Parts: sequence; structure tokens; C-alpha cells
Amino acid sequence: MVSKGRHPKSAMSTALHALDRQRFALAEVHVGHRWGSVTCLVCGAHLAVWSTPRDADQHAKQIRRFAAKHRHHEEER
Repeated sequence: MVSKGRHPKSAMSTALHALDRQRFALAEVHVGHRWGSVTCLVCGAHLAVWSTPRDADQHAKQIRRFAAKHRHHEEER
């Protein structure tokens, strides 16, 4: 059993843990194969986080790319 707030796949858990909590909100909502979602607090964009991805390493890279893409300029805050 995995504790609340922690993804069962280690690569995914590491990527989610590295998110800046001031820029991103992580919502753990288990619906079907969906583990939760990551939302950019600046622009409102969101990304689904799957509990059983086909390739956990690729999905972790997708989360890191989403975070890198949503590094908004400081003056937009």
C-alpha cells in the first residue's frame, strides 16, 4: 500500500516531488486509471497523472517537460 500523496511508481513520485509547490498544484484524485492531476497556478493549464502508465519513465519526463514549459516570467505573477 502506498501512502497518500505518493505515487506508486518511483520515477513518477520523484518527478511529482520535484514540482515547485508555489507554481503547481498537485491534486490526488483516483478516478479509473487516473491518479491525479498537476495544475499550473499561473495560467491554469493542467496535466493528467496516470496511476498505471505504459512507460513510467516517459510519463515522468512528460511531467518534467510540463513543468519546464510552464516556467512563467516573474513579472506575470
